[in-house]
Amino acid sequence: MELERLSLSEVSLMDGETVDSALDLGGDGQGFSVSTEVMLLTDKRVIHIHGKGNRRKAIFTSLRDIDSVEV
Repeated sequence: MELERLSLSEVSLMDGETVDSALDLGGDGQGFSVSTEVMLLTDKRVIHIHGKGNRRKAIFTSLRDIDSVEV
């Protein structure tokens, strides 16, 4: 999955890292191009991105550091 398709072209991944899944948490139903909150699952980490344009903030953790997930 390409970051440009998710309107996240300003986000950089680590060398060799690829996006496996993306979840639009904005909930407006208009797609990633206007979303203010996105969760990315890559082959190396989970990334939570929120905000718009140049005011986006990313929080991430390595998959190695995750023991369990509760939904």
